[in-house]
Amino acid sequence: ISYTLTLDVDLKDSRVTSRGLFTINHERYLKEKAKISSSPLCVDHQVYVQETPDFVNSLSLKVEVKQENPDVNPVLDNISLRAFEFFIPFTKDCGSDEVCVNDLELNVKTDSKGTR
Repeated sequence: ISYTLTLDVDLKDSRVTSRGLFTINHERYLKEKAKISSSPLCVDHQVYVQETPDFVNSLSLKVEVKQENPDVNPVLDNISLRAFEFFIPFTKDCGSDEVCVNDLELNVKTDSKGTR
C-alpha cells in the first residue's frame, strides 16, 4: 500500500504555515509505501513542532491509505475507510528542569474481517 500523512489538515486562516513538519522532508506532507503481511508493522516518523503561541488547538494528522496494485491479492475492501484523522493535543508541562521530552505514539488499525 501507499500512504500519505498530512499535518495540520485544516490550516486556520490566521496561520500561513503548518505548526508541524516532518523531520525527514521539512514538509507537512509525507508519502510512503509499506508492504503488508501477516505481521504487525510499525513505522516511526518524527515530527518537528514549530514554535507557536497556539498551544490550545490540537495538531491534526490525516492518514490516507491507497492500494498500489489493485490487481494483486490481497485487496482493500471496497467499504473500508481510506482516510483516518487524528488530533494530537498539546500540553506544556516540562517539569521543574524545563526540559520537554515528547513521547507520542499513534496506532492506526482497521477492523477489517479479512481479505478477498
